[in-house]
Amino acid sequence: MYSGSIALTIATVAALGVGCAHGSRHTSSGVAAETRTSVEETTRPRSSSQAITIEELATVSATTAYEVVLQLRPGFVRRIPGTEPVVYIDGLAAGSTSTLSMIPVRVIAEIRYMRPSETMVDHGSVHPGGVIVVRTRR
Repeated sequence: MYSGSIALTIATVAALGVGCAHGSRHTSSGVAAETRTSVEETTRPRSSSQAITIEELATVSATTAYEVVLQLRPGFVRRIPGTEPVVYIDGLAAGSTSTLSMIPVRVIAEIRYMRPSETMVDHGSVHPGGVIVVRTRR
């Protein structure tokens, strides 16, 4: 939750040229020199293969949850025919992956994919295609 804020702070310090152990090193003349880590690398949101975070949502130009998934984690929806994931929105079963096209990006807090073996604990049954869980902002 705070990793994006910390990365932004480090990036801001680096962009301003303020001395920082991770953002610059000083030469013998006392002038700051750039290190190999760029500001762009520092501010890039962390990604998980199983989740799309709110920070990542801000990096794509999409209007629906389906478009976001296709851009960031196409493997969530590209499955073997007959094993389509079930979509849950805030804990309630909502249907198939076509449901994602009805969810606007502005209301999404997180999109998470659960493998079939993980679905039994949270959703009471094994879904052969897994589950896509959409958590909205409240």
